[in-house]
Amino acid sequence: MSSGPAIKVENISKKFTLQRSIEDVEGNYTNTLWALRDVSFEIKKGESVALIGPNGSGKSTLLQILAGVTKPTSGRVEIDGKVASILDIGAGFHPELSGRENVFLNGQILGFTKKEIQAKYDEIVEFSGVRNFIDEPGKNYSKGMYLRLAFSIMAHLDFDVYLLDEVLGVGDVGFRSKCFDKIERLIAEGGKSFLIISHDLNEISEICDKAFLLEEGKVSDSMTINEALYTYTNTGEKLVQELPDFIDDVTVEFTGEDGRVKTNFINTEPVTICVNNSFNESGNNVRVGIRLTDKLNNVVFNASPVLSREGIKEVDFQGKKQILVTIPPNLLNAGFFSIDVVYFDENKVLYELKKVSTFTVSLDMTFKGRGIVGESGPLKPYLDWEVK
Repeated sequence: MSSGPAIKVENISKKFTLQRSIEDVEGNYTNTLWALRDVSFEIKKGESVALIGPNGSGKSTLLQILAGVTKPTSGRVEIDGKVASILDIGAGFHPELSGRENVFLNGQILGFTKKEIQAKYDEIVEFSGVRNFIDEPGKNYSKGMYLRLAFSIMAHLDFDVYLLDEVLGVGDVGFRSKCFDKIERLIAEGGKSFLIISHDLNEISEICDKAFLLEEGKVSDSMTINEALYTYTNTGEKLVQELPDFIDDVTVEFTGEDGRVKTNFINTEPVTICVNNSFNESGNNVRVGIRLTDKLNNVVFNASPVLSREGIKEVDFQGKKQILVTIPPNLLNAGFFSIDVVYFDENKVLYELKKVSTFTVSLDMTFKGRGIVGESGPLKPYLDWEVK
């Protein structure tokens, strides 16, 4: 292979002609739909990249163009190396042929010789888990069985570029886990490039290095996976919202051990959260708490000064008050985190201010290359262990 990018997309656009007219964003009626508009990006060899966006944003159309299933209206694509694609369950399988015959047919369509396929045949069938049905015709296969066989072919033949569209969205939990582990191993080998569409944001956050956001046929600049997931899950959110009538002002900031305000932390250092409230006279008996959420909007914890290590206690929140709490070092995992400020009384939540401020955590370099647990989840605590 050359030293250029694995995938190079230049000014790709795709137009569809509709059977009936639709209203466009300007209120005009048209029977033309632009699924993609001037999309350009590059993916380097060895990169694993997520393609993120809402339904109808053009993700599947883009992968179909890259796989050669459909042609763009304009623009060009360059892919360096052999391409494996799973874009639709059962695509590339003949319903009248047996599973065994489909393995060889599919492999040869993908550019491998019968000898190369035969060398991997037992591994393909064993991984797929459909050995008892391998001589049954494809028309008797369920969607899950098609996926098992298709993924197994892709995973065991030697490709350079992998295009996966919701490949882990079908199948039982055990097989999805096995597929995920296999993808991780292929990525770890190095030199192989992945472009993955998935609505399971937790999974792609673990296996992808970076991402592109696609919306209304237009693609964003390249982002880290954390940046992309944060942007996608918080689209439309305002960091400053209308305040409740009992608050004149509220701000949230973060400080490190030296007391300086910052927004980027290492997991081995503490994070002090400072919530500055200015209550007016109507704020009597209102209490304050915070909610920490991760990049996928999962709640990490809720906390308030009224509940501390000493138990439940009365706290005077009235007037201008700064509330400080420190998250200890070696607790949070890498990623984006947001702070909601929650106001409540003895009986109920009165008001919530969403994502008033955000900070990021990166892993200390001592974690890198050690193979110590995965990077999934919002927490990565150091714990006291005893081995007997």
